[in-house]
Amino acid sequence: SFLKVYDQVANVVKSGGKTRRAAKMNTLKDWHGDIEDFIEAKQLEEKKAWALIEQGYDGSYNGDAYGSVMYQNENLSVRVSDEFLDAALNDKEWWTRSVTTGKPLEKKSANHLLNRIAEGTHICGDPGLQYDGAIQNWHTCKGSEPIHSTNPCSEYVFLNNTACNLASLNLMKFKREDGRFDVDRFKAAVPGAGASNWTSNYALSDVARTKEMEFLGPPWDPEAREVMIRQSAYLNSGGVKAATLFVHGEDDYRVPLEGSIQLYTSLKKQRVPTKLIIYEGMAHGIRGHWNNVHRMINELGWWETYLKPMGTVPVSDRDR
Repeated sequence: SFLKVYDQVANVVKSGGKTRRAAKMNTLKDWHGDIEDFIEAKQLEEKKAWALIEQGYDGSYNGDAYGSVMYQNENLSVRVSDEFLDAALNDKEWWTRSVTTGKPLEKKSANHLLNRIAEGTHICGDPGLQYDGAIQNWHTCKGSEPIHSTNPCSEYVFLNNTACNLASLNLMKFKREDGRFDVDRFKAAVPGAGASNWTSNYALSDVARTKEMEFLGPPWDPEAREVMIRQSAYLNSGGVKAATLFVHGEDDYRVPLEGSIQLYTSLKKQRVPTKLIIYEGMAHGIRGHWNNVHRMINELGWWETYLKPMGTVPVSDRDR
C-alpha cells in the first residue's frame, strides 16, 4: 500500500509538467517480510497493461494502458546481501524477519526468490538488484551510517538526505605539489533553478507541496517548519564562502525565480563572489540554442575564474 502512495505522489511531479515520468527509487532488503510481494508487484502491473493493450488501449509511453496501472513512476530494487546470494547459489533456506523485533517470520528458498527477481527483470525491467554487501564494503564513510539506497538511476550511492550532482571533476587536477588538496581552487558552484527557501516556496510552487511527506507537513506546522528551515539554503547561508553563479528562467513556475534572488542577495551582502543570470521568457529549464550557448560560456568562465588560484576577486554585479 505504501508503494502505491509513493507512486501517486511521484505521479504529481513530472519533468516539463507531463513529458517525462518522475524519477524515484524504492528499495527493500532481502530479509523483509514483504519481499515476495515486492518482487512481484511491478510484473503483475505490467501484465495488466498487456491485457489493456490487447483490448485496443494505447500502449505507448504515455498512453492509456500504462497510465492506468501502478508503479510507473518509480524504480524497484532489492537490496541483496552476500549471505542471500550465497544461500541462493547453494540452494539454502532463507528466513525473513520482523523489521521492529528482528524475530524470524517465514522460511523461503533464496534460489526461488532470486529466480523470481530474474523473471520480473525479464518481463518489465523490475526489480533490479542493489548489492548491499559490496556497497557497504566500498562505503567511504562507514562511521556515519550504512548506505540504505541510491538515487533513481543508481549512479549515486551514498548516505540518506544527500544529493547527486550529475557532473564530475578529476580531483587529481586539484592536487598540489606537496600532495595536499587545493581547497581554494575547488570552491565554486553553479546552481540552476535552486529551491533555496522551502517555507516561501510552499505557496509559490507545486514542488514543495509534493514534499510534505518529507517535511512532515505544511510550513505552519511547527515540526514541519523546522525541517523546511534546516533544508533551506537561503536560511542557512550565513558563512557560505563558495563563489556561486545562479542561472534561472524568468518565468519558472516550478522553482520560482524569487528563491535564487534571495540566496544571491544573501551571498552578495556577505561579499561572496556571486552572479545571477536571468533568462527572459524562460520557464523551468533553459531552452533555445543561443540561450544555451550563452549559459555554457558563462558557466565555463565561472569555473575558469574560480577553479584556479584565487587572488582578489571582485563581487560581480547581477547580469540580466
